[in-house]
Amino acid sequence: MSAEIMEYMTLITLTVISLLVARGVVFHALAFFFPPKSIKLSYTDNSGKKHTKLVNLSDEDDELINFLTELRANGKARRKDS
Repeated sequence: MSAEIMEYMTLITLTVISLLVARGVVFHALAFFFPPKSIKLSYTDNSGKKHTKLVNLSDEDDELINFLTELRANGKARRKDS
């Protein structure tokens, strides 16, 4: 009886693991073939206020590079203050 329960538990565990792996593979395949058009960035400024910004990836990369450079500079300044 207990061996039968272990077989069912093993079968359920393997089923769940295989479904999660399949979900991950499908997600990565869809992200590869249909990349997102924008990303949502959230950050905290020096005063502790949270901000979110939607950055379009279809535009020129200059906007994204400038925004990430600004975030990096603010992060370095914030670390020096603490």
